[in-house]
Amino acid sequence: MHCIIGCMVATQLYNFNAGPAILPHPVLEKAQAELLDLPGAGLSVMEISHRSANFDEIIIKARNGIHKLYNLSDDYEVL
Repeated sequence: MHCIIGCMVATQLYNFNAGPAILPHPVLEKAQAELLDLPGAGLSVMEISHRSANFDEIIIKARNGIHKLYNLSDDYEVL
């Protein structure tokens, strides 16, 4: 089967376009669960302040994850 934009295999759609990518179902399920109640916050991620400790933790984890994923030295700052 040839796919130009996307193709259907069983029930899983694969997106070969530039831009947004398909996320694994476990990632989507975790995001769905935490959308209503971010652990430790009692609110969704969209309801907490971007200046809160909960949001700071999200940013720190994201930056650390990018540093680890790309094996960046401390000479690089993730914005």
